[in-house]
Amino acid sequence: MYAAEQGSRRAAVKLLHPEHAASRPAVRRFLHEARAAAAIVDPGIVEVYDAGFDEHGRAFIAMELLEGESLAASIARPPGVALSTLRQVGCAIAGTVGAAHGRNIVHRDLKPENVFLAHGGVKVLDFGMAKLDPEQGPYSFVTDRGTLVGTPAYMSPEQCRGGEVDARSDVYALGCILYEMACGRPPFVEGGLGMVLGAHVYQPPRPPSDFAELPSALEQLLLRSLEKDPARRPPSMHALASALASAS
Repeated sequence: MYAAEQGSRRAAVKLLHPEHAASRPAVRRFLHEARAAAAIVDPGIVEVYDAGFDEHGRAFIAMELLEGESLAASIARPPGVALSTLRQVGCAIAGTVGAAHGRNIVHRDLKPENVFLAHGGVKVLDFGMAKLDPEQGPYSFVTDRGTLVGTPAYMSPEQCRGGEVDARSDVYALGCILYEMACGRPPFVEGGLGMVLGAHVYQPPRPPSDFAELPSALEQLLLRSLEKDPARRPPSMHALASALASAS
């Protein structure tokens, strides 16, 4: 990532790593991030100024330059995240990702590293793994069925199985993020990759009250967001945000 200036406007320029430049799927996924972001109109989406290939044939995205820190850095810094911040940031994430869902875009890689606490507000980053509705024309992007997509600590059970996902998979991922904000750790962290994936599919999470003092309603909301069955989770990001605002 590089900082650049054009007149009075400053931008962040993201270049595809050279080792991935020869991979057509990697290039497609990289530029897909820009197309997905451009398809969503919401203040929580980073503005993309340009995308394509430079004079050396390297894929790039020029975007809004942000100042602040990632949610991951905020969680890691003692004494952790206050409940008021959890509510504010959680509702902001839900609003932005809900706007993406309104355009039939599923993020599929929500995690604290992809949430930026900018001076101007909360931003949701990295739509490179997003699943767009094939009917969206030039924005369409399909990952091979059965391919695992996402970051294991935040993947829904249906993602872990390599199955089809919808907006409720993002609800689960946001549930994992909220759990980590409240407890200082994701719901499942023990063991290697296989154990974490298996825990998402089969193992109930430990009650958040094992790690932190929380309002009962908030604890119940976190556990409901982490239900194995998508039908038992909050049905939408809007519903999750409304419940979070009252539970906190």
